[in-house]
Amino acid sequence: MSEINLNNADVHSLYEKSVQNADFDVELINDLYQNYNGCEPLLIKEDFCGTASFCCEWVKLNQNKKAVGVDLDSEVLDWGRTHNLSKLCIQEQQRIVLKNDNVLNVIAPKTDVVVAFNFSYQIFKKRQDLLYYFKQAKRSLKRKGIFVIDVFGGTQSTALVEEITPKDGFDYVWEHAKFNSITNELLCYIHFDFKDGSRLEKAFTYDWRLYTVPELVDIMTDAGFKQVDVLWEGTDESDGTGNGEFKHAKDGEVCESFIAYIVGRI
Repeated sequence: MSEINLNNADVHSLYEKSVQNADFDVELINDLYQNYNGCEPLLIKEDFCGTASFCCEWVKLNQNKKAVGVDLDSEVLDWGRTHNLSKLCIQEQQRIVLKNDNVLNVIAPKTDVVVAFNFSYQIFKKRQDLLYYFKQAKRSLKRKGIFVIDVFGGTQSTALVEEITPKDGFDYVWEHAKFNSITNELLCYIHFDFKDGSRLEKAFTYDWRLYTVPELVDIMTDAGFKQVDVLWEGTDESDGTGNGEFKHAKDGEVCESFIAYIVGRI
């Protein structure tokens, strides 16, 4: 395998290796729905699907699973078709539909689950816009369906920081470049540093409003979800970090950084 450098870097591959954890997410969603409803979810919609890695992992769970992926970026969808869907067998590929569209527009077919991961819903900086998106997500669910988003926060979430995480052959760099304490607008970048000293600067840019957990719970409730739950990560007693186990919670401890899930039920 050749060494990764600025000249041969594939931004989407680097992103998946740094950020995505589709294996974990599909198992979490599958178990969560079954715990709520006592049956298996079959059809999911992945909003802001990007390279559709979640969709691909979903249909691999069993032959009855189907997925719809929605994203505005045709280039990233094409990359997903070439690099992710192509690795599936023909039967699995046939159970995925990718739509190059605005997530606000796609409410059919109705699905058991809608997911919006990687915090992409935070592009809706106005509360009324996010409320409308949540309403559209609810409209696209079947009876007993669930809508699941992830959220990040903690005391460090508003700090101007640059976090470096070593990966296989490169460093993943997450930067908070600008934060507005009045509007909660947060400008973030992803950079990639390589062993030869080169850097892929601003490979991805995120211009978001940083929503808090109670804000998201309130907006989801206002969107008409009859129950809204927060899944909080447990703590590894050996080092104080997250243990990867997310459970329903009413209290969340103070910490520098956290990721949680919020679930809306209809």
